Amino acid sequence: MRILSNKVIYLLLCSLVFVGCTIWDMDEVWKQAWINGGYCGVCWRDPCFCVCDGCEWIISAPTCALSGELIKECTRNKIHNETMVVKAIEHDWSGSWIEVDSIFIKTCLRINCNATQKRQANDEMVWIDSGTFTMGSSNTLDWNASPPHQVNISKGFWMGKYEVTQEQYQAVTGVNPSYFSSSPVSGETQSRRPVDTVTWYDAVEFCNKLSEQEGLTKAYTITNRNPATGYPITDATVTINWETNGYRLPTEAEWEYACRAGTTTAYNTGETISDNTGWYTNNSNSRTHEVGKKPANTWGLYDMHGSVWEWCWDLYGDYTSGAQTDPRGAVSDSNRVKRGGSWNDYGQILRSANRSSYHPILRYYNLGFRLLRP
Repeated sequence: MRILSNKVIYLLLCSLVFVGCTIWDMDEVWKQAWINGGYCGVCWRDPCFCVCDGCEWIISAPTCALSGELIKECTRNKIHNETMVVKAIEHDWSGSWIEVDSIFIKTCLRINCNATQKRQANDEMVWIDSGTFTMGSSNTLDWNASPPHQVNISKGFWMGKYEVTQEQYQAVTGVNPSYFSSSPVSGETQSRRPVDTVTWYDAVEFCNKLSEQEGLTKAYTITNRNPATGYPITDATVTINWETNGYRLPTEAEWEYACRAGTTTAYNTGETISDNTGWYTNNSNSRTHEVGKKPANTWGLYDMHGSVWEWCWDLYGDYTSGAQTDPRGAVSDSNRVKRGGSWNDYGQILRSANRSSYHPILRYYNLGFRLLRP
């Protein structure tokens, strides 16, 4: 026979007084019930739970280090930040939970408990958490970057710590199209220079091939290939499945969000360019350099300013002033966005908000790309 009175009283105390009970010594059965069931309030040592109806959880970035292991256990905190209607339930001691009639509480509380999930770990990738930032600029030095507008990046992602290198590109495709494939720079590893002279189509095909090699689902479908060479032709059709786990190019918004790394200045290193900002005309000696020789931004990404331009997914188009969530570029245009500037550009071209574009079939010796994975 169930005794409700003491439990109901305890439930109310737990929910309204102990703001977010911590599951710090809960037995594993109860803990797993919380993880699986999405409970938003747990009272230790008594069968009283606050259970959200239709909870959605905001999940923070994983805290695991990228040590090169194929799979890492990444700890993520479950936090509920909305007011919801909750119901009380109690354990009937036979392995199930029974709803307690007529108990409704209006607050879902933060739980200091960790769930664990597996993520791909790779020394060449950095986790970028979701967030909101101001994209664009009203400064006339930033090409076609006005008006500035708020953008929400709703999902975190893995991004290449470095631009794709010549050794990576050759390992996946069997070729190295780079203009700077010889004449190594003293003290630098030639094969660790960024791949250059790649078309936008080369970049998306690389993403698909790497996904296949790693057993991931390809992001892109490419049709209208040139039957003689296998390369896509000028009017090739490329479609993307945003729900796959395969490699892809970043959107323009994802790129600027990652480049800024929380900054609002002209460069992620400040308002003026310095030698540490990146490779450009003043310090590049008219060539590419090994990736990672300049300091990373605060999120651990190298060479976001200068080195080589980086292809993005988006078709090029004008900005609008309204707030957006996960924008993916213009509906129609013939050019694809490129970002970041390069070794043969003046310093102002490297600014975080600066934009440019190129036809996707064209190659140039200052043009490469960087990978993204969900």
